[in-house]
Amino acid sequence: MDRRKFLQKSVTAGAVAMLDSPSHAVAASSVIGDREYWIDLLVRIADPVLEALSQQRLKQSMPVEAPHGNAEERRQFTYLEAMGRLFSGIAPWLESGCSAGKEGLLRM
Repeated sequence: MDRRKFLQKSVTAGAVAMLDSPSHAVAASSVIGDREYWIDLLVRIADPVLEALSQQRLKQSMPVEAPHGNAEERRQFTYLEAMGRLFSGIAPWLESGCSAGKEGLLRM
């Protein structure tokens, strides 16, 4: 499965789940809070990349998206792009707040 299809299916599944039960989405937001929801989302997105990176298998396991037929060229850099986008996206969160509590443990 390529990265584009994976992301499309993930987004579609989330959208369908929210459309099926709009009251559930509101209830979940009010039960766990907005910050907890976003942190849960951050963890679900970051964990696969960080796990593969920690096992030194990110380059091998990273799907390659090549809409212009240049898969070999993209294969050289796709894993670096994923890592760079992830780190630049979570950098503000990593720098904010203390290291106490459940959220603090995630930062460590």
